[in-house]
Amino acid sequence: MPQTYSGLLARGAAADVTVPEYPGETFPATVTADAQAVGAQTGAVLMELQLDNAAGRLTSGAYAQVAFKLPATSAVARLPATALQFRRNGPVVAIAGPDGRVQVRPVTIARDLGSSVEISSGVAPTDRVIDNPPESLAAGDAVRIATPARKTGG
Repeated sequence: MPQTYSGLLARGAAADVTVPEYPGETFPATVTADAQAVGAQTGAVLMELQLDNAAGRLTSGAYAQVAFKLPATSAVARLPATALQFRRNGPVVAIAGPDGRVQVRPVTIARDLGSSVEISSGVAPTDRVIDNPPESLAAGDAVRIATPARKTGG
């Protein structure tokens, strides 16, 4: 399980296991334990699952794919990681306010997904977040929202 998602699973969480020997067939499983450590080389947490194999159809050591049934997150917005700035008091984003002025808001990162982040507080879905703002951008600076160029001709 990638580290990013490991905090969303607890003992008893449901998963579906599939194996190449039985295409189209799914074996329901339950999380019973995890390694309580992130692998240094893989960035993943080993998970232990239990499933009904009374018929002996699944063999030990066989390749399998697991789809975990993750709960929905309460994140308000998903932003590109390039929209974040890290300042003395923590992460912030720059917002283009309705008056055409920059607002700098502290945010809480719920999950870091690499190229994007899920924000649980500090940004509303309707906010106009400034992507890749320069370090010199400050609260109160005037900004202009660019409109997409129109295509001409055929």
